[in-house]
Amino acid sequence: MTLKNTNTRYGSVTKLLHWAIFILFFGQYTTATIMTWMDPGTTVFGVGSASWITWHKSLGLLILGLVLMRLIWRKTTRLPDWADGLAPWEKTTIHLVENGLYAVMILMPLSGMLMTAAAFLEGRRDDAPPSREEVAEALSGNLCRCTGYVKIIEAVQSAADEIAKETAR
Repeated sequence: MTLKNTNTRYGSVTKLLHWAIFILFFGQYTTATIMTWMDPGTTVFGVGSASWITWHKSLGLLILGLVLMRLIWRKTTRLPDWADGLAPWEKTTIHLVENGLYAVMILMPLSGMLMTAAAFLEGRRDDAPPSREEVAEALSGNLCRCTGYVKIIEAVQSAADEIAKETAR
């Protein structure tokens, strides 16, 4: 089995990325289902709701990273030739569905991050803009601390500053 795609088959890297994303989607669905069925203060399999939410967010960002890797891989390696006998409309439909799936796989984790930031800003009782540490803590379930999402933290702080200015008027 080759790493790269050939004109007749997908390579092992493409297959690995495909199945890793599929398995993570299953995990994502499972954590979402569990956390939405849970009552506050309860546990499922000994895990509290906050931990399920953190797992859900972490899986979402891991999926996002793998999807971006898959897109880069797809754009830098050849694809197998189309199957014989596919009509032009079928090829067009396949492209549309594939692009739609990529859009969903990219937009869903980003929307989750935005919802977390919005919930943090909306839930603040203090009119003063949050500190960098408060923002980092609020987004900690979304952001791996090892990668340093400085611009995202700055954007949330900027939004908080704008909200504070609007509130002061």
